[in-house]
Amino acid sequence: MTDPNTKKCSRMKRLVDLLTTVISVVGAQIIADHFFEKPLVWTLLIMVIFWVILSPIGLLLHKKIDAYYVGKLEA
Repeated sequence: MTDPNTKKCSRMKRLVDLLTTVISVVGAQIIADHFFEKPLVWTLLIMVIFWVILSPIGLLLHKKIDAYYVGKLEA
């Protein structure tokens, strides 16, 4: 049987990944539609740039989530 804290930890990590993806896609779509002529090409380029910027933040949040649940397990 899996520890409930492990399940919560993995769910939190998936949520962070999902939010990072949604922010990248929606932000890129808004910027491309508003400022550029061919939105699909620009959406992909801007999305990659957003993803590159947000990836280190996501990894930092993953480490914080791990630290929280590992500390919670030891307490």
